[in-house]
Amino acid sequence: MPKKFPKSDGHVEARIFDNAQSLADLRGLTISLPLPKPPRRSRPVTITQAIQETQNRLGARKLKPVVPADIPSDFYHLVDGGVPAVLKFPVDKDQIGPYWEEDGQLVAAHLDNWEEEDVLVAPLGGNRYRLCEAEHGLFSKLLLMWGDEFFASDEQQGVLCLRSVVMPRPFVHFRFITSAPFGNDNALAKDVHAMGGGWETLAGGVLTLTVPAARAEEFQRLMQGDTPEVPGVLRLQS
Repeated sequence: MPKKFPKSDGHVEARIFDNAQSLADLRGLTISLPLPKPPRRSRPVTITQAIQETQNRLGARKLKPVVPADIPSDFYHLVDGGVPAVLKFPVDKDQIGPYWEEDGQLVAAHLDNWEEEDVLVAPLGGNRYRLCEAEHGLFSKLLLMWGDEFFASDEQQGVLCLRSVVMPRPFVHFRFITSAPFGNDNALAKDVHAMGGGWETLAGGVLTLTVPAARAEEFQRLMQGDTPEVPGVLRLQS
């Protein structure tokens, strides 16, 4: 049976394949990884720092393209230069979330269980923010993605409590597992940039393609037409 992420305008679904697992399933696995020895410093190593150092050792750092002049995309300007914050958000029994209704209001059934993660955000004024990056990367339990906007209350300095998601979402996200390198010279990357979107890879094998919601149908036609432009990968999310 397909396993779905929350669905709404501009939202996407994740399907589980017989020979692969979705990111949501991967997050549910118990992974035993040796933490690196803490560097010599006067303060303790935080959980976030330990995760980041482990990711770095495993080559799990995110790769974002340096956009050349001949492939301009304003999308990268929207998600660069975010300020650090801790985002609190409601989660399900698997500690994944948030889930929201078509109008962006949070699903009431999950409001008793909350998670928090380090993120980078762009303040837009009026308690509105744009997510620039979830810093836990592959280990993130956050269903919001870069470019998504939301409202949050400022509980204390540097801590944001999610209140609602801005709908319709301005961007649609497609996620794949890939075994081949992906770069700006890829035909699909050029189309993504031409549409005003962006791409990134995580852990060397998880590829995210993001396009404006207004161009989503056009983008899907490129991948499903007579000569589909697919990056030679297994789709996790579409």
